[in-house]
Amino acid sequence: MKIINLILILLIVVSQLNAKSDIDSAFDSYRRGDHETAIKLLRQTIADIGKEKQVNPSLYTGLSDSYSNRDEIDSAFKYNLVTFNLQKSIEENGKPTVTLNSLGMNYLDKGLTHQAIYYFKRSMESNLGNDEEIHIQKGFINLGNAFSNINLTDSSIKYYDLALGLTPEEDKRGKAFLLGTIGTEYFKSGDYTNAEEYLKQSIPYLNSSLNELDSLFYLTNYVALQMHNGDMSQAAVVQQYYKLTKMQNKLYFADANYKMVIYNLAVKKEAEAVKFINAANALFVETGNLQRAKNITAYFLKYSSSQTASQLTYSLDKLGSMQTVLYSDALQTEVKLKMESEEIAEGLRDDLYYSEMSSYLMFLILISFISIVGSVVMRINSQKNIKRLLQDLYEIRAIRKSTMNSNLGKLSTYIAIRDDIKGVEVIGKLLDDVIHDYNKTNIYLNDELLDKKSKRLKV
Repeated sequence: MKIINLILILLIVVSQLNAKSDIDSAFDSYRRGDHETAIKLLRQTIADIGKEKQVNPSLYTGLSDSYSNRDEIDSAFKYNLVTFNLQKSIEENGKPTVTLNSLGMNYLDKGLTHQAIYYFKRSMESNLGNDEEIHIQKGFINLGNAFSNINLTDSSIKYYDLALGLTPEEDKRGKAFLLGTIGTEYFKSGDYTNAEEYLKQSIPYLNSSLNELDSLFYLTNYVALQMHNGDMSQAAVVQQYYKLTKMQNKLYFADANYKMVIYNLAVKKEAEAVKFINAANALFVETGNLQRAKNITAYFLKYSSSQTASQLTYSLDKLGSMQTVLYSDALQTEVKLKMESEEIAEGLRDDLYYSEMSSYLMFLILISFISIVGSVVMRINSQKNIKRLLQDLYEIRAIRKSTMNSNLGKLSTYIAIRDDIKGVEVIGKLLDDVIHDYNKTNIYLNDELLDKKSKRLKV
């Protein structure tokens, strides 16, 4: 009866684990851009199956992506860490196949650039055996972005150039981005000759591949270089860019203010340049782009008179101090989120372990049951004296009956309430007892029953 109960429990559990419809609904919501509903459905699905079955890491990836699309960076980061820890514990090769790049993006968003570089490089290493150039190209771009964030322009240009080499000619958007970005990196480093070469090459790709705002961003990078060199022939383009971005996008508007700084310095209007750089830096500070604020402030100080430095709202020293505080806050948040994610992942690993152990024990008990019944049936089919053989069956059932029933009863109880199992030693002890009883039963079947058959029964 206990074995029958175990079979029923197994069937009930399996029937309750089918959450496919909820998962499908969650990802349908994700594809429609309804990330709030996707998050709700995914969290409910994870809660429903998390105690009964291994939770697929892709559910946490979907949860993280949904939070990321809602700009809830901390939540996206936490669930990416959960996915990362869970994948490490269940994949045969010990390496997660996803999330490395996503973790790098999370770290980059939080301003922890060195950690971002570490995960981007690990992501690249995990793809070394693949020939999917698109993923390799994106990896190079991410590394270029990360090194750019910490002003290591030689490294950023190196990775952007590697990405450019993997960008086909028909990918005009990719060409526009990489050529323009490499040119901008050279401009930032003060190498205006190479800056002009790359920025000029990017122009033919702009209008055919980018929207108006993106096209103006890259075009005005080239115009800014021209203005820096004293050529004001296209200054009106910067004015157009400034007016357009003022109504649409803070980061682009900050960039437009910076380019107005370049224009006013070139025409010797330092008082106007101060107004624009203060406006640009206020926006960069508001959006957390302190490194960009430092870069444009350094440019302003290099090409303006010393008298105007006191008029800056944000000095280099002040920006540096703010950057240190922001970095410290980000590190503290990282530690907190890591602790939370590891706690979640540890709970999932425990649930997975107990689930696997319970499944293994169920399988063992069923095999034991089938082996005993199968042996008896085989002997019944091979004997003419069924009455005597049934008497032997009663003897078989009497073998270690009390301990076998006791252990099966305990296993049945623990399997049914496996969340209450405390410690691996409990499982191990019960498993040893079941195996011991199983072996004792087989010994009896192989020796005693066969001996009785040969001596007392006729074939």
